[in-house]
Amino acid sequence: MNYSILQYKYNPNVSALNTVNKIKRNDFERLLDNEAPRVYNNISSQSSNLSNVSLNNVSCLDIDNTGKFLLAGMNDGLISAWAFNDKPGEQGELIDRKLKQIKRDTASDDEEDETHSTATAAQQRGVAHPVREVHSFNVNRNRYRMYRKSNSPMNLDVDSEVKSEKSHRYRIHTIKWYAKDNGLFFTGSNDCKFKMWDTASGFEPIQSVALYDSKNDRKVKINQIDCNHGSGSDVVALATEDHSPRIVDLRNMNYGITFSSRDRKNEEKSEILCCKFNPSVQRQWYFATGEDNGSVNIWDSRQVSRPWREVTSADTDSRRAHTRSCNDLIWNSEGTELVTLGTDGKIKKWQPFGSSATLPAPQLIGSVDSNRNRHKKRTSVRLQWHTDTYLLVNTDHNEVHVYETHTGKLYSKLKNPLPSRRQIDATALQANIANGIGTRIILGTSNSIVEYI
Repeated sequence: MNYSILQYKYNPNVSALNTVNKIKRNDFERLLDNEAPRVYNNISSQSSNLSNVSLNNVSCLDIDNTGKFLLAGMNDGLISAWAFNDKPGEQGELIDRKLKQIKRDTASDDEEDETHSTATAAQQRGVAHPVREVHSFNVNRNRYRMYRKSNSPMNLDVDSEVKSEKSHRYRIHTIKWYAKDNGLFFTGSNDCKFKMWDTASGFEPIQSVALYDSKNDRKVKINQIDCNHGSGSDVVALATEDHSPRIVDLRNMNYGITFSSRDRKNEEKSEILCCKFNPSVQRQWYFATGEDNGSVNIWDSRQVSRPWREVTSADTDSRRAHTRSCNDLIWNSEGTELVTLGTDGKIKKWQPFGSSATLPAPQLIGSVDSNRNRHKKRTSVRLQWHTDTYLLVNTDHNEVHVYETHTGKLYSKLKNPLPSRRQIDATALQANIANGIGTRIILGTSNSIVEYI
């Protein structure tokens, strides 16, 4: 690290961004050499330390935009929040601290405070909006809030346990922090409900919507949640079991949750498995989706009547991106490249914003391995991309593979250090080195959390 700083200081040809990325890469490579990661096991749910808390089969993880707070969703509907500790304890170790814990709801499935996903359905029944109004107003970006009486930063200083009657009943399949600050986060569960949570007022659900497919008269589960990163919009995309992506406009929640209405009569209807917004400011409205039939599409959230572009590949008979399901994807930091993961055993890197009508052939990352990604819904997030250089893939081999995206070669493997048959069910990456926390890789498995630091 010191050598990189000296290069930047005395070499005018070295840019600040290249120096920061080099320091990040060095820190990440050091992390991969750690043969003894910290393991937090299941002991007791009453302790304030992560090393002494019931983790109850972690199903999903996410780290906020500051890199200081971790959310964990569990198989039994429990949600926990943790603070990364940058100060050593008595034994010289960094012990992370539990901040909040929300227990599962034991109420009936037929709750009166849930609504269908469109405002028109509620209006037809003559039912007023049953939850607290969510709105938007223009203030400083770091204090931007979409909900009433929550215009202060995240308040998580007190260790406490919250039992919410409006929490999820079943497995939390996907969890996501609001992209701009940590005052809000979103969850999707096997109870077919999308929830918005307020961290500033004690982890209260401020919006709860039961997703419903009116055409087929059935509830639908949420496979993945993502929100855009631009300052000019506040939109959340949902990948659900029905055949079109759903859009949540946080500034106009009274309109409910909309979904695309493209005509698919002549197409094979396919479930949406994953969705990711483009991280660049110029393309903040665009998001990509992966489908059960292997299709990958790019959408404009301002007009979702049809896809903006379909990502196609000449190496498949159907010209779809993958011959089988695409169950995760991820953009690079500049939003110019897209990596897709398929159950056909392939990982592909695309350049979807080319000027020509035909996309350039994708780069294949790693070898073709049909056993690497066999179960399309085992976990909601399988891909993490560090400094546009190293791609982390949560595999079905009970290990995380790390690939160099420039060469496409396998760089390293992180094996599950626990003597368990359970797979690694969740991953999270903390890559912000300016917050005093440092690079961290978090793995959730069975009833434990593994931390590489």
